[in-house]
Amino acid sequence: MAAPSTFPLTTFELAALVALAPGPAATQSATSLRIPDPATDPQSKRAGLSSLLVRELATIEGTQIRADGLAGAVAGALTTAETWVEVGVARRESADAAVLVGTAKGALMITPRGYDVWNTLAVAQGTDLVEAGVDLAARGVDVTPDGEPVAVTVKVVTLDGSTTASAHRDADGAWQVALEPADAEGRLTVQPDAPADQAAALARVRDALR
Repeated sequence: MAAPSTFPLTTFELAALVALAPGPAATQSATSLRIPDPATDPQSKRAGLSSLLVRELATIEGTQIRADGLAGAVAGALTTAETWVEVGVARRESADAAVLVGTAKGALMITPRGYDVWNTLAVAQGTDLVEAGVDLAARGVDVTPDGEPVAVTVKVVTLDGSTTASAHRDADGAWQVALEPADAEGRLTVQPDAPADQAAALARVRDALR
């Protein structure tokens, strides 16, 4: 069976898709993806719409704009989402990130690939997004060479609030976990008892996000 393929979109195209159905879900999608807010940056929306039209991913009928095909599916997810799981992996000289966008009908994974281009990929229906987010964090650790510090952060957002947890491995391989509550500067509370290994550290992150 062939591996699922990704569908690329630019930052501005994502901004245009979010703008098609304004509301709390669209606003949070823009926030989680760190893309321009069409309400305050209409130029991004126009640039994205132009690109979608050129790529035949959108149609204008009178005064109505409709996203077509896969772009329509992405727009639907971004504007009706109920859960967002933000994953970040930070190393000395590199970083990885992903956002899992969950709706009542399914989920989408969106990852930056550079030069204002993002990959979007459908997530299998029924996937536990917290589990998937922690798994992505684990993969980020797995590809980090031994002896190189690495920190992972997973944030689960709903329209009612958010929860964040992180884990850090130092150059000696020792692990540390930080959980909410956060201080005035947004720093999580470091837990006094250090986990024994990666599995234990990420298990604590997972448990804190449930």
